[in-house]
Amino acid sequence: MKIGEIARLQYWKNMLRSLVASVKGSWASVRSGLNCWAAFMSEQYPDKPHFPASSDQLCAYSSCFANGGTLANYIGHLRLGHQLQGYQWSPDDRLIARLLRGVK
Repeated sequence: MKIGEIARLQYWKNMLRSLVASVKGSWASVRSGLNCWAAFMSEQYPDKPHFPASSDQLCAYSSCFANGGTLANYIGHLRLGHQLQGYQWSPDDRLIARLLRGVK
C-alpha cells in the first residue's frame, strides 16, 4: 500500500471515529432512522436516489410524524447519513425549524 493510500485511509478512519463519537444515543437508533428514511423513499420516490435528500422530500417525510421531537431525532439521523456518505446537508435550517413547528 502506498503512503498516500495509507494517509487517505487514516483520514477516513479518523473522520468516522469523530462521527461515531458525535452520535447521541445508540447506533441502533440511527440505523432505525435511516431504515425509516429508506422505506419512505422506496415507497414515495421509487425512482429517486435516497441521498442527498431534497427539501421537497423532507417536507413529505415530515408528514409521517405526529411529534416534533421524534421528527427532530429522525432528521438528525438523516444528517448523519449524509455525513457518512460524504454528502453536503443542503436543507435550510429555517425549513427544518418550520417543519418541526408544523408537527405537534
